[in-house]
Amino acid sequence: MASDIQVIKERLKNFTTYVDVFALALARSSKTHFRADTNSWASVMYKVCQEHKTRLPLLREVSFSERPPLAHQSDQVYELIAVLAKAGELSLPNPQFEHIAIDEPRKERIRNAIGDRLAEYNDVIGEITKIIEDPREGLASS
Repeated sequence: MASDIQVIKERLKNFTTYVDVFALALARSSKTHFRADTNSWASVMYKVCQEHKTRLPLLREVSFSERPPLAHQSDQVYELIAVLAKAGELSLPNPQFEHIAIDEPRKERIRNAIGDRLAEYNDVIGEITKIIEDPREGLASS
């Protein structure tokens, strides 16, 4: 039985999802502060998924609903933020705060933990980082 548990732990350690993709893109950003507005996150995630899901199949895990005139919505936006916050890798959005912070030590932990697993997608993740950093439509805040 102990060997079964060890096998499961090993598989989970190497299990990769869209959360890892976005976490690594954030960790590779030169910015440390990002908008806390979930509508902005949903908009960026929608753009990323539409542009890159053929090159990065993990992005197909993210689904969106559209209710005009509202922006695209996705439960995975909240899941992404919650997972990263529970892991201690970013500060959880508070309605009173406009920014989410990811300091350099946290970024380094993320890069060290999952960078190798996603190495084959370095180019795409670099493009996702650029979208996140876009001053007009991205998540980075000044």
